[in-house]
Amino acid sequence: MLEYKIIKKIGVAGENRNDTKEINIIKWSDNAPCIDVRRWRNGKPLKGIAFYPDEIDELIKLLKKAKKEVSKNAEAEAA
Repeated sequence: MLEYKIIKKIGVAGENRNDTKEINIIKWSDNAPCIDVRRWRNGKPLKGIAFYPDEIDELIKLLKKAKKEVSKNAEAEAA
């Protein structure tokens, strides 16, 4: 298993039973710290994805675009 160190806990985006979806700043092994979006269960990391600072701006743009599409589709289904 990879070694990791949580540098800073940013927040919990959601919870489901024993799992939480968390955003943290983590240092994995000898790599530079990254922004980590991951499921956790009982303090253990599960599947997730890590983003380095240069990737975050593009991620934010894409998430905003995806949110608009989901909202648009939800409105169309409600009509």
